Amino acid sequence: MKTHYREIDCRVAWIGDLFTSLNHSFSIIQNKLNREDYYDGVFAQEQAETVFGIAFISAQTYITGTISDMKEIGGDQAPSIADMLALGSPVVGDLSKVEIINTIANYFKHHEQWEDWEEEGHKKRTIRALNSYGINENTLFPCHEAAQLVWPSEVLCELNEMLSVLVEWRKKLLQHVKKTCRE
Repeated sequence: MKTHYREIDCRVAWIGDLFTSLNHSFSIIQNKLNREDYYDGVFAQEQAETVFGIAFISAQTYITGTISDMKEIGGDQAPSIADMLALGSPVVGDLSKVEIINTIANYFKHHEQWEDWEEEGHKKRTIRALNSYGINENTLFPCHEAAQLVWPSEVLCELNEMLSVLVEWRKKLLQHVKKTCRE
């Protein structure tokens, strides 16, 4: 079978570079924590939350692009978006790491517009998914909590761990789509 040009992961290099830059932000936060009297753990955690949020949104861009690639490769036989997101390592019940990444990215993009955590309107699916992960309106740092679900806590400030999750998901998805197209 001929290789489709969208089988090539052209996004992995740029997102890797971006994650390397964001990792540097964690170093800056740690340095401030070590040398600035006013800068305490809460300041550090708030800034780290933003870094995680930006990383999750960037990862969502990778996910969206990958789904677009798979639709192009698979055509009418491509799995649904929900099925593509579900493929991967289960974390909580049947929910995959990629679903967590996608959901927390949606949260981070829109949560400041939310007046409350009622499961209604556009936020319904996001809030329902977050609640299933144990993240709710009382969670102080939801992106940090989501990161702990996706990659090991001992390397939490290493965003390349998330990149590994994404790359493995893409490989599994590509194999699935190619197999489905041959049948």
